[in-house]
Amino acid sequence: MGSCYSVAGHHPLPSGSQILQWNAKGVAKKKDALRNRLYEHKIDIACIQETHLTDKIRFSIRGYQCKRKDRAEGTKGGVIILVRNDIQAVEFTKDTNGNAEINSICIALKNRELLVYNFYCPANKQLSLDAIDIPDAGCFILGDFNSHSQSWGYDEMDHRGEEVENWQIDQTLQLLNDLEDQDTFYTRRWRTTSTPDLDFATDDIAKCTTCTVQDQLAGSDHRSIMLTVVIQWGLENRDLEMDIIIPRTWNTGEEEKGLICYSERN
Repeated sequence: MGSCYSVAGHHPLPSGSQILQWNAKGVAKKKDALRNRLYEHKIDIACIQETHLTDKIRFSIRGYQCKRKDRAEGTKGGVIILVRNDIQAVEFTKDTNGNAEINSICIALKNRELLVYNFYCPANKQLSLDAIDIPDAGCFILGDFNSHSQSWGYDEMDHRGEEVENWQIDQTLQLLNDLEDQDTFYTRRWRTTSTPDLDFATDDIAKCTTCTVQDQLAGSDHRSIMLTVVIQWGLENRDLEMDIIIPRTWNTGEEEKGLICYSERN
């Protein structure tokens, strides 16, 4: 994947950026509820899986760009990234030969790029993790992986969970979900809960991102996850470490490698 600097000029993101991840199980009929959540929480970027959109279905939300990749065959699946209109983002898609569904955006900041991947893979498809180009810094991979591992709350590990764990280790990624978090998925058939929805990040942004599981939204059997990324994105002529802003609740009162304490936006 090429640099987004060649396509778009740099654009500042707000400190305390909000990113939403949600498996909608059909987004068209849940549009009003989604819009309300986006507006209520001032979401900057939303990664949504299982949109169930086709080329015959129009979908838009006022104030947001829609970067969508519909499933080529059938009426299920599909991914969409919603980006605030005042954020200039370049879209990239991945060809996985009908397996995992992946699209991404790249945002050119003043002295770096932010790359956000939106990922969905049904349980009967190959994960295609090798299709994801992960840089050393400035990257999120968010979505529904349909994989089991004790690392994210399952009682056992399946082969897909092992594949995801090995990929995470090989790519030096941090899992943002916490074992103490509420499960994100409720199966009505078996009346059990689990967490197939996983959010990963490179270390530089993982350590300044908080992850919150939200209430169920519009009848989807998946809860949404909100990420709050507390970084001063627009600073120039500084090392990345100096750009990181630590929320006040993390501050020990001591200086930590020159990092700056920050109070989130209202």
